[in-house]
Amino acid sequence: MISPWDTPFLERWIKRDLINNYQDYGIPLSSGKAYPYKEDGGENRPGLFLMSNVNYGHLPVDFGQQNHTLGFTTLKGFYNQGAFEAGRDTINDEQIDEIARSSHRFNTEHRLRFYVPPAIIPALEFTFAHNYSDNSQMFSRFYPDSFVDTRTTTFGAGIYKSYNLYPAFDLKIEGGYSFLRREGMVEFLPDTMENIHLFKGRVDLSRFFSSDKLILSAFAVYLNIPEQGLTETEKRSKFIAGLMLDYAFYRAIWGPKREYGKLIWERQRTRGIHFFGGYMIDEEIWDFEHRTDDFWVFGTKWLGLFKGRFDLWLFPMIFASDTKIAGTNQDYADDFPERHNTQFRINTLPRLRVIDEEVTPWLPEEWGGFHVSSLEFAFPFRTDIALKETDRTYQNFGIGAELWCKVVSKSLRGSTTLLTAAYEFQRYYVIKKNLHNFHFDIRLGWGRL
Repeated sequence: MISPWDTPFLERWIKRDLINNYQDYGIPLSSGKAYPYKEDGGENRPGLFLMSNVNYGHLPVDFGQQNHTLGFTTLKGFYNQGAFEAGRDTINDEQIDEIARSSHRFNTEHRLRFYVPPAIIPALEFTFAHNYSDNSQMFSRFYPDSFVDTRTTTFGAGIYKSYNLYPAFDLKIEGGYSFLRREGMVEFLPDTMENIHLFKGRVDLSRFFSSDKLILSAFAVYLNIPEQGLTETEKRSKFIAGLMLDYAFYRAIWGPKREYGKLIWERQRTRGIHFFGGYMIDEEIWDFEHRTDDFWVFGTKWLGLFKGRFDLWLFPMIFASDTKIAGTNQDYADDFPERHNTQFRINTLPRLRVIDEEVTPWLPEEWGGFHVSSLEFAFPFRTDIALKETDRTYQNFGIGAELWCKVVSKSLRGSTTLLTAAYEFQRYYVIKKNLHNFHFDIRLGWGRL
């Protein structure tokens, strides 16, 4: 039985959990899903949610392909540009230096999600996104230091739903279609506007084994890129598929602890120790080329160490690329020889929690109408190393500092805003070039867009 003294604290935890629960969807636009959650029967009514994301930065890769993801683009992308496919001339030092670059990038994404309470009906999603970057795409393989701007506008629709299939497992499904208008991606024709049809799907299976949890994720993306007044050989298509496995230990583990001036070992609680691995394939046909990129990632993350204040991620990755002549155009084989390259990346991400939202039953003190519920500092380090006979020109390392902040506003229906400010020093030590990368992100709601 709950005592009267405990009731206020229990109500605070419930309201806080509701705020967190709805943030995967975004801002509750319907009153039944919004703070202070006092509408009778609101949990059984339809809900409409808005999620928004804005990014600005100066980066060598696009948003969504940064250090903490499967994006393995700086060494790979610069290598492919520097390979100078035709082989008619030797690429000079000035061109090599220009290829290693950061671009100004702007990205914005928005999603409306309509949720109907019956357990079997998926939520409907409608999305809009726009992306711009300057000097990010190579204009011509014969001039590898010539670059053009790119723009992409996206309109999409899809479904999302989680199902409890006890006692077997939990199931989450996502699927959708997007129409993309893209400019600047066609070699030799930078002003060409492409109309692209994108289809995507994802399935997550999860199951608890006592206190441990296993998650298996599979996803696929297909881009159909029709002709836009181009020759048949310049049509493009792209297919991406991947599989990820994550096993999390939530039980207490043995660890060192200092007590009364002595170092002792005892069982300590964490917020999860994860071991994960995955594979992704990215196939693309462009002009005469059939390019296949393979990614392998494996690693671990230890969350909530040292009384919950410290997290540590370690995830090495391997990338391999293989380019061959596509179709029947074998007459061009001498001009476009087969290329291979293999690279290895090591990522580490230590993170310190300054304000920890998981240790307070409610929200911190209000400041200007907002509650800073979480404040964390992260210090990522990574290095890209060429393997086998791959050109080592663009080997590099990066070290940075990031501020992650989570802000809750009760006046905005209990919505959560995520703020990120990040800086990275990147050193291409073979060509002796430094890049200073940064980005600023603001997101309303924390779900995956």
